[in-house]
Amino acid sequence: MFLSTTSNLQEIGNKVISVGMPILISLAVVIAIIMVAYYGIGGKFAKNAEQRKETIARITWVGVCLGIVILASSLVLGLKDVILGIG
Repeated sequence: MFLSTTSNLQEIGNKVISVGMPILISLAVVIAIIMVAYYGIGGKFAKNAEQRKETIARITWVGVCLGIVILASSLVLGLKDVILGIG
């Protein structure tokens, strides 16, 4: 009975990771596109160099955060067999 429960939990974990991580990556990309568009439109009307530098810094941070989310999700997807103890 314990063996079947462990197997069921591994299957559920596998499904959650296999479906959840691509959804997380897609959601992060959509949010990043919206934020870059928002900051880009706001920065387009910047009147001085300081405001333009601030806009560039914000867009850079959006890219960095997006990269971190995608890297973490890819690591989880790549290591899901190790995480779930399959093998």
